[in-house]
Amino acid sequence: MVEVRVVGVTKRFGSVTALSGVNLTVPDGMITAVLGPSGCGKTTLLRVIAGLEKPDEGAIYFGDNDVTDLPTKERNVGMVFQDLALFPHLTVLENVIFGLEARGLLKGEALRIAREYLEIFKLEGLEERYPHQLSGGQQQRVALARALAPEPEILLLDEPFGALDVKLREELLWELRKLLSEKKFTALHVTHDQSEAMAVADRLAIMCEGRIVREGSVEEVISNPRGEFAARFLGANILTLIETSRGVYKLGGIEVRSKPGLKELKIGFYPEDVEIGQGIEVEVLTVSKHRSGYRIKVISPELDEELEVWLKSIPGEKFEIRPMRWFVLPEMR
Repeated sequence: MVEVRVVGVTKRFGSVTALSGVNLTVPDGMITAVLGPSGCGKTTLLRVIAGLEKPDEGAIYFGDNDVTDLPTKERNVGMVFQDLALFPHLTVLENVIFGLEARGLLKGEALRIAREYLEIFKLEGLEERYPHQLSGGQQQRVALARALAPEPEILLLDEPFGALDVKLREELLWELRKLLSEKKFTALHVTHDQSEAMAVADRLAIMCEGRIVREGSVEEVISNPRGEFAARFLGANILTLIETSRGVYKLGGIEVRSKPGLKELKIGFYPEDVEIGQGIEVEVLTVSKHRSGYRIKVISPELDEELEVWLKSIPGEKFEIRPMRWFVLPEMR
């Protein structure tokens, strides 16, 4: 496996800039997730790394090797995209063997490795079936086995679990995380689903309009998104506090000390990091029940937007809330 670096990559399609000066490091043996909304450039980034698109500017490195001009077949990448692209005329076993033989392995060795990965992905007994005879989850496992069996330099995943039901998706994410970690695969997983990203990744990058706006360990990015877009995309609520005395910023009963003289101070907090207590008055608009508890939408006369918090309540109820933990967003003067 190898460290993959994206250095200053820009990619345009006519007048549209899909990637704009992207810099990203995918460390050797680690799983990096790129998280962002549809149309932010995630898939284009994956295709550039795979060699399916050539950047207009910048370079792609696998270790110390500049692979920018190398065709896909010479990059040794494994790919699982939304379209699994299993060969319909080949059996499960033949689909997995195909990539191994394409790398020059003898048939006996290719067969041994293919069977090993079919066992890893719990596909024993299905070797002679064709893709149309498999469930969606089984097809997904075949695609993963085919991509990983040749032990690529990097595994590229483009939201391959979107069509699966929640339980099956969680099972596959857990199995994939375990396998990639045990075998020290380098992997890049792009998704718009933050729960999926958190489930599988060691590192997280947030993407917006063709740029990486935050990158770090999952814990670093969550605890300090460093920007309003990243914070909101991760599900945080944003409050704007005004300086009432030197270095003291307030909103209702919420008080935070910071550098004096700022135009305003924005803080973010996650729905689960809130409690009832002196802070801002809110009224409950809607309540929904989840496994994690009650999620409620509230509105406050002191705010221009709704907040989501995790508290048990009923519609119409009024009380005050305050964040127990928060992070400060970049300052404005």
